[in-house]
Amino acid sequence: MKDQDVFDLLQAMDKGYSPTRKEEELLNIENVTWINIDKIPESIGNLKNLEMLDLSFSQISELPESIGNLTLLQVLDLASTKVSKLPESIGNLTHLQILNLSFTKICELPESIKHLFNLQSINLSSTQICNVPESFGYLTNLQRLNMSRTRIRKIPASLGNLMRLQSLDLSYTDITRLPDLRFFGDLRDLRLQECINLRGELHLPEGMTEIGNKAFSGCSGLNGKLFLPWNLKSIGDEAFLDCSGLSGKLNLPYGLKSIGSRAFSGCSGLSGSLHLPEGLTEIGDEAFMGCSGLGGELYLPYDLKSIGSRAFSGCSGLSGSLH
Repeated sequence: MKDQDVFDLLQAMDKGYSPTRKEEELLNIENVTWINIDKIPESIGNLKNLEMLDLSFSQISELPESIGNLTLLQVLDLASTKVSKLPESIGNLTHLQILNLSFTKICELPESIKHLFNLQSINLSSTQICNVPESFGYLTNLQRLNMSRTRIRKIPASLGNLMRLQSLDLSYTDITRLPDLRFFGDLRDLRLQECINLRGELHLPEGMTEIGNKAFSGCSGLNGKLFLPWNLKSIGDEAFLDCSGLSGKLNLPYGLKSIGSRAFSGCSGLSGSLHLPEGLTEIGDEAFMGCSGLGGELYLPYDLKSIGSRAFSGCSGLSGSLH
């Protein structure tokens, strides 16, 4: 009820009401969740101590400029609202760490977003965003960036400044090129699922130790070599499923422990001999199915504990007997 009381008070203040001293104590609230609203009171700027504002799934369509007065705000959640534009005053929220705009009607971001230097996470998934502003390069504390299922086609070079980025999701976008991922030293989680227009080679950052399930599946436009990080420990299920354009020799890192089901299934462009690292313990079902370009004699590592069914089915280029 306290959240509703605060909302009712702010509405009254919009109409000229002066709160009593006791009512003023309500304005010191630190966390607010409003769902059943369709408009934010202009007086929201009076919540000077607010740290978390959750408006997700509400019916609001815009934010007032006074939102910029919430200078202590750390979390702003607008997911699944009707908001289509952020006010320039958003740049005043210099303590903001988490910004969730997923499933909104946002189509562009204001230039002032570059002032949010404490921002650690931005979720733009399933928005109408077409372009990533160059000003993103100023967000040097950003750790998680989700732009999946947007209309983005190009990644600005300034993203190379995000040295602390740990998670980047560009799945189901129309991007055609990636920045040089080797500069992203902290990047641990990269997802490009169904980026069918992506071209060129794929050079994964050395900081990655795991490749998630379906991380690059369906990237059929990739038409160069695949460079896996030397610290890689596991490759998830369907990680490179149907990446038929990947070419050249597949160099599996020495410390690799597991290869998931259908991890390289359909990667018919890979060629050369297949050397399984000695520390490998698990190969999933259909892991290399249809990799007809792989050749040479196949040796199984001593520590290998399980091989899934049809793991090498259709690998017609492999010769010799299993050892």
